[in-house]
Amino acid sequence: MAHVDFKVTIWEKVQIKDECLAEVIEKIKSGKIQSSNDLIDTDYTDGDDGNYETIAETEEQLSLEDNGGESTIEVYDDGIVYQNGN
Repeated sequence: MAHVDFKVTIWEKVQIKDECLAEVIEKIKSGKIQSSNDLIDTDYTDGDDGNYETIAETEEQLSLEDNGGESTIEVYDDGIVYQNGN
């Protein structure tokens, strides 16, 4: 079956324990935490995927310019049959 992929940006939320807030902020500042994956299933959370969610209402279509001129829409049917921007 054919499909179309759209590249978007979206905010993610990871619930952390209150007592870990200061340590998490320090690790974000130092670059040790850079993504939701760095927090999921750590001692800073309750350790299950219930602590993670995407915030759907923050989704925005990524522009070609914001994606360095690379495609942001791709159409597939047994491989890529169309890409915008390339």
